[in-house]
Amino acid sequence: MGELALVPVALLLLGAARFAILIFPFRWYAWTLGASIDNQTAPGISPAQRVRARSIGRSVRASASVTPWQSVCLPQALAASVLLRAGGVPFISTFGLKPGDKDVAQEPMLAHAWITTGDLVVTGGPVDPGYRVVATFGSGIAG
Repeated sequence: MGELALVPVALLLLGAARFAILIFPFRWYAWTLGASIDNQTAPGISPAQRVRARSIGRSVRASASVTPWQSVCLPQALAASVLLRAGGVPFISTFGLKPGDKDVAQEPMLAHAWITTGDLVVTGGPVDPGYRVVATFGSGIAG
């Protein structure tokens, strides 16, 4: 499936992800991101899987930029994880936290979610090294 063909699918998935985030507790949709894992090493992928993952990432990011709702890192990670799984691409979903601006009491911590496969950051990149990994999920990963 080409990038242009992925855009309407990504838009639908971003909408579903936004709805799920607003309505349901995380545990109800966390399965989309894969199984909880300790290993934070991105899986090796074939050249064809790399092309597919890059295409999925571009489609999700492009779609996220035109939604009338906020499609920040978590909805993008959820949408990309569904598309990567459907495309047979193994991936790791990572959640990180870092201290927020000390002058802004409303954001004492900043949260971020990103998806990687191989050495490619599919969504949520580039990742600020200041984020401390707090949870990882994987799909299609041995071990």
